[in-house]
Amino acid sequence: MPSLQQIRTALDGSGQAHVLRFWPELSEEEKEVFLQELGQLDLQRLKEHCQAAAETAKAATSSCLDRDLNLNLNLEPVPPESMGSVTRSDPENLAEWEHEGTDQNQNLVQTSCRITEISRNRVAVLLLAGGQGTRLGVQYPKGMYNVGLPSGKTLYQIQAERILKIQELAESRCGSKCTVPWYIMTSEFTLKPTQTFFQENSHFGLEPSNIILFEQRMIPAVTFDGNVILERKGKIAMAPDEPVGVVCRVGGVPQVVEYSEIRPEIAQLRGPAGELVHSAGNICNHFFTRSFLHDVAE
Repeated sequence: MPSLQQIRTALDGSGQAHVLRFWPELSEEEKEVFLQELGQLDLQRLKEHCQAAAETAKAATSSCLDRDLNLNLNLEPVPPESMGSVTRSDPENLAEWEHEGTDQNQNLVQTSCRITEISRNRVAVLLLAGGQGTRLGVQYPKGMYNVGLPSGKTLYQIQAERILKIQELAESRCGSKCTVPWYIMTSEFTLKPTQTFFQENSHFGLEPSNIILFEQRMIPAVTFDGNVILERKGKIAMAPDEPVGVVCRVGGVPQVVEYSEIRPEIAQLRGPAGELVHSAGNICNHFFTRSFLHDVAE
């Protein structure tokens, strides 16, 4: 772990010396914890991160009107042929999806059962659950929230039962017992409550070893001037790096646009049947192959 002097030097070099301004007021225990936290930061990249945040804020201020106008003028919905759902697709398409799979080279092929990949233990679930239920009026993880169903089930329980069900379907249709590992991304605020919740509920029937909890990537929160924000005297405020929004096309190119960047009159556009024109919300419900994730990571 870097020494206090090393950390002080790194903070001075990145223009963040104010982070330690309350150091004399901390207890010995608080100093030790704070020093460990600062030691875990990438102090070499902290300066780049803060400068980038300041430049982004400055650029956003100077070009906000032009970007807003260009974005909304060029916003197009995702074409119908690129969308589908169980409720809006015809039986033929549903049958085709169910019997379509991939070969070892990730090429689409016809198989006896689409869930063959699941039966071969080649599919896992990744759940993003780093946020607390503050906007729901609770101070615990959203996955523990009772959404008001007659059953009283929480979001975590609903997801757990879906995994159990798909394992059962794969076994009954393909004749082989399988496991769908469940990776749950938490945060420093939700990890412990989530662990306790699953233990108290016997992991909802799933094997404990198949539920893997880990903390999401957090980055220092900074002001528009590029200064690191302190959550309290001995702790840096951290924020998740997770943009969300609407899936659409801008100038013909598919992308995700932040909700706040779409003008209300555009967001509320309706089609002939009264449906929302821009209805493809990016709720991070995606299917990725391992090869794709490896390419992105590299």
